[in-house]
Amino acid sequence: MLPPLIENLIAFDFTAFPAGPCRVRAHLHAFHQLDLIVEGAVTIFVEGRGDFHLERGDALFLPPLWKHCLSETSHGFRQASYKFYLGTPYFACFPKEPRLLRLPERIVTAIEASSRARGLPAVAEQVAAGTLAVARFANPEESPSIAADPLRQPLLEILKRVSDQPFRKWSVSDLARMSGMGNETFTRHFLRVLGMTPRRFLVETRIRAAALRLATEPAVPIKEVAAQAGYGTVHSFTRIFRKLTGATPGEVRKTAKIPPVGDKDRRSGGVAP
Repeated sequence: MLPPLIENLIAFDFTAFPAGPCRVRAHLHAFHQLDLIVEGAVTIFVEGRGDFHLERGDALFLPPLWKHCLSETSHGFRQASYKFYLGTPYFACFPKEPRLLRLPERIVTAIEASSRARGLPAVAEQVAAGTLAVARFANPEESPSIAADPLRQPLLEILKRVSDQPFRKWSVSDLARMSGMGNETFTRHFLRVLGMTPRRFLVETRIRAAALRLATEPAVPIKEVAAQAGYGTVHSFTRIFRKLTGATPGEVRKTAKIPPVGDKDRRSGGVAP
């Protein structure tokens, strides 16, 4: 069974803001965020990208660790704001930078309706409505498309198995065997579909799982996390961890923020570790 697109909905806010300065300080977070305007208009500032002006039906997709703030609104506005983690196999399908998109009226109406639900139905409706909105940001032109490839189903099943057991000692041969291909053929197709080598995917998956454990289990020694991730020394673990996240294991533990894995290295043109 494949994981949902929105794997963990952290929060859903449906908030009205009066006219004038929003007085929200610039901040960043380790999860994805989707802000949809359902009434009025607002300007949102994103560090490094400037101002985004949003009106009803406009949505801003924010990947992790982009500093942003609500800037100002002339007449006030209402927004639906989703904070969530994407399902791991779908990371490559979505933009790595802030993206503004116009959503169809029927999706805006569905999200408005979800705000009126209460109790357990609210969670189901909000996840469903959020999934509809987030799915609009899948960008086949910017990222390799899993959906358009005939290997979609077997490949997603392989990614799910690896993500479910990130610390298992997977090899490229293991993945190729599950696909029914030889190593070279599998690697070629994997690279074409996902834009990274299988080995790179395995390393990133382990480091992502290690980052999660460091941030959420402060009593576990870094040496133990390093060993679980397959590294013989804390030094070698720290070197790869910092290369892929831009932070040290100790910094992640101190801040309890889960960094994005791989984006820093890919932007700088680095090679797979």
